Amino acid sequence: MKPGIINRRRALQAIGVAALAPTLVQSAHAAGEPFHIFFNYGEAEPPASAKPIVDALRSTLKKNSKVTFTGHCDTSEPNAGALGMTRAVAVLKAMTEAALPADVQLTVVSKAATSLLIKTAANVREPQNRRVAILIT
Repeated sequence: MKPGIINRRRALQAIGVAALAPTLVQSAHAAGEPFHIFFNYGEAEPPASAKPIVDALRSTLKKNSKVTFTGHCDTSEPNAGALGMTRAVAVLKAMTEAALPADVQLTVVSKAATSLLIKTAANVREPQNRRVAILIT
């Protein structure tokens, strides 16, 4: 588990996404780390709090950037492969609502209930495992 991920999430919850999103996104981008958007159990629609994050991520894109959207689920969610992919596509759609720089490469992947952020046993609900990781290179 990477402490920075949890700290960013807690900071976003405590202070507010809109105020901190640009700074936190720049920090993750500079460190070469993915940024995470977290989802409610069984849901594929990004929460309202994702909009400022997506906007901040979009602002970091440059010509020829590569963006990978990786959908994840916790071990209790049914159809984890499909749900992870649906989450990743939903975030990609939010990212492409506004124009992107030329030649940006977008990739969508589902890791289902593998690559857990918080290791759990089977059939355990863990909010931090329900996410889309966005990596910009």
